[in-house]
Amino acid sequence: MTFNAQIKGNIHCHTTRTDGECSVEAIQKLYKAKTYAFLAITDHRIYFDEEGVSRDLILLNGCEYNCYLDHEAYDERIHFHLLTLKDPEQDVSNRIEHDDNSYKSLFYTKLDEVQDLIDELRSRGNLVIIAHPKNPFIPIELLKALRNYDGIEVYNAKSGQDASDYLFELYQMRKTLLFTSVDDSHALLDDQGACEYFKGYIVVEDSATDKNKIVKAIKSKRFYASNGPEIYSLAVDENQLTLQCSAVSKIELTVFSEEQFETICFEEKDTLITALQYQFSKAMTHYSMICIDDHGKKAWISN
Repeated sequence: MTFNAQIKGNIHCHTTRTDGECSVEAIQKLYKAKTYAFLAITDHRIYFDEEGVSRDLILLNGCEYNCYLDHEAYDERIHFHLLTLKDPEQDVSNRIEHDDNSYKSLFYTKLDEVQDLIDELRSRGNLVIIAHPKNPFIPIELLKALRNYDGIEVYNAKSGQDASDYLFELYQMRKTLLFTSVDDSHALLDDQGACEYFKGYIVVEDSATDKNKIVKAIKSKRFYASNGPEIYSLAVDENQLTLQCSAVSKIELTVFSEEQFETICFEEKDTLITALQYQFSKAMTHYSMICIDDHGKKAWISN
């Protein structure tokens, strides 16, 4: 497997269709000016699948749904946010239509009901990603119990959350999971006057030239997630991993086998890392890697 990545995008943002500050047209111009190639419109509870809107970059279709679990085992209500992206490869007859807002805030007392919602969204032709699982907090045991979702947001800039620790436990169970980094952008400036956009993103292969190919690249994990560091190339050949990246101070490589996982840390005293070679053992089933720069920013990639 060889991976080269150049096409940058944000797959979680909000517009004036719900609680965002910018219109669909305006937010495209902002991201295009920052050299983003694609953007997913994921407003709350109202599905985006508009083909007629003007496009300054590639727009992906989707929505963010929220549901609440009042469960006797927990002192506080568990608030799930489910980010959806339209999967063009799924051949379904009941796709969610543009501006459909039939899924309101849903209140449940059983985890099975949350599972039913995930299954319903998947059956209607969507990828389903658990949004910002650390804020609001979702216990890891609930994420382990749920099935059929496609991934989690390992980083969400709006909530300021990093779910790298969830990555390891969940990936041990399901090596097909996707781990994404997003802005979850609502307003250009937050309450402190800092820019809320352009912090969390994913980068896919440069061969992904339209929305169908971008979603396919995401599904097949031909992307990396980041809030700063860049991964220029990654190749795995005959159990050897070869990485080229921007200057980072630390690389955490987690190698998974059938029964356990082990994390190997690579650091150079007073020297930044821009390349790595590592020989896997034959027991390895899959791996995940985090590149960390000297500001604590991260890039995540997994096979």
